Amino acid sequence: MYKFVVLAMTACAGLSHPMLCSSTNSQASDMNDSWNIPTLISSGHATRNQQINYQIQKNFTLEQSLSKKELYRMVENAVNEANPHRMGLDGVTDEWLSHQVVHTADCYGVDPVVFTALIWRESNFKPDAVSERGAVGLTQLTQTGIKEVLDRLGEKSHRRLKDLRQTVRRCSPALFERLPAISSADTVAAWKNSAAFSISQSLVLGAVLLKLNLASHRPVPGLIASQKMNWYQRALERYNGDPKVKDQFSKDVVALTRRLKAAPEIVLNDSGFQLPIR
Repeated sequence: MYKFVVLAMTACAGLSHPMLCSSTNSQASDMNDSWNIPTLISSGHATRNQQINYQIQKNFTLEQSLSKKELYRMVENAVNEANPHRMGLDGVTDEWLSHQVVHTADCYGVDPVVFTALIWRESNFKPDAVSERGAVGLTQLTQTGIKEVLDRLGEKSHRRLKDLRQTVRRCSPALFERLPAISSADTVAAWKNSAAFSISQSLVLGAVLLKLNLASHRPVPGLIASQKMNWYQRALERYNGDPKVKDQFSKDVVALTRRLKAAPEIVLNDSGFQLPIR
């Protein structure tokens, strides 16, 4: 950390762009000097952390034609289609789960339809799902993904994002109180184990990880709807992370998102992952 600050201050002496030297201490002031960040981003001079911290404040919800009631119904139908035998959902009502999914997406600023499609594609709405790579829970979290989230939320982490911490404090206060000051192999393993058994924690960590991946891309003003979906597709590739399947995974989620938006009343059948019929 201190080495970084010293190097950054030394480098400032030879730079012609004055804004490049505006935030170098106190862990880059949590990368929160937002008054000049848009200028740095547009000029291509923003650091990755500055860009992510600026973007993390945005709401990435797509234009929504569905009412809140329709969104709840959409999630309920998706659950019944993806997991008709309700594996791992003993004692969990469709109403509770649909409200949890939509509320989590809304509070963290990710699109609820995309988030529903992500969960469907990742786990078929089976909370106890475990992949061949060891990903767990509804949102199929890996140790790498959980470490990224904890590094961004840890109070003493040099990679922390102040605005993201504030969002978690507001949206998930109980989870916020349990955040480790800094992540370690043991804390990451413990949080992964917890996500495997807690629907709420899996949803929150998944939404935060998706938001981080959305925020990692350089902002482009005036995007039309199709371009915004392309933005989501790139973020979904990063979310999955497996070079062998991430491209197909993101295409599946985007395709399912479009179908869900067009036809929230999903036709039921006994298949696993199945796109709804138009």
